[in-house]
Amino acid sequence: MMRFLSLIILSYALACQPLEDKKDNSQITENQEVMKKNLPYDFAGATKIKLDKKLKEISGISFTDDKHLVCVQDERALLYTIVLPTGEIVDEKKFGKLGDFEDLAVVGKQVYVLRSDGTIFSFENTKENTKVEVFDTALSPSNDAEGLCYYPASNSLLIVCKENAYINSKVFDNQRAIYRFDLETKQLMEEPFLLIDLSKLAANFGYADNFEFKPSGIAIHPKNSDIYLIASAGKKLLVYDKNFALKYFESLDKKKFRQPEGICFDQAGNLYISNEGRHKKANILMIKSLAD
Repeated sequence: MMRFLSLIILSYALACQPLEDKKDNSQITENQEVMKKNLPYDFAGATKIKLDKKLKEISGISFTDDKHLVCVQDERALLYTIVLPTGEIVDEKKFGKLGDFEDLAVVGKQVYVLRSDGTIFSFENTKENTKVEVFDTALSPSNDAEGLCYYPASNSLLIVCKENAYINSKVFDNQRAIYRFDLETKQLMEEPFLLIDLSKLAANFGYADNFEFKPSGIAIHPKNSDIYLIASAGKKLLVYDKNFALKYFESLDKKKFRQPEGICFDQAGNLYISNEGRHKKANILMIKSLAD
């Protein structure tokens, strides 16, 4: 009998093995204690940077240096460069035709732009006309790929999906997925980097119905490698540590964050979140870090 129970325990442990890099997603600390912890950011004192009407549907932001951000917006294959703190557009660069462009990441001089069907566009951010490489992935429009960021730990890009978590024949019901695109091989790893169980979040956070969380942006904290996930649908911010334990849960002020789509950090760890305009001007909120 004891041997039988041991086999059951062993089988359960193996079933809970992580899907990427042997990290244990079953140990994610999704509980009420997380809600009691405050993110080390001054949300109340956020500084608003108003944007040009060209960026009304801004969907992704990333730093190129300490004074310049590059941005994309839905439907137009244009890379906009803005200067801080004014938000003035100082450069525009065309990289393709019309499409639903959702986010971008900067790696050195290289820019990677994500389309909602999972296609990645790559080019150098220089004044000269440069070649644009296009990488197809196993993702599809049903995944609705919305967030992209650089992940230094494995020299790869992380892609977060707003809708379906599955690709090919694999099904992950009521979950959200992050996938990893390897920059060495230029291939998408088809096992999820991280799965977020919405049913578990709903149960542990006391939601009677569904836990609405459709990620629209992702960023890696430059100092501690925490994974920040923002959702316009649901107005939430989830933070996982590098071991995939849920560290913070933040409900966002709907008036201040009308439609949060992009998220990134400067080197000091200050947080930047872009909001689409809707019936007003789009903006970027700079939220000062309170950490030492």
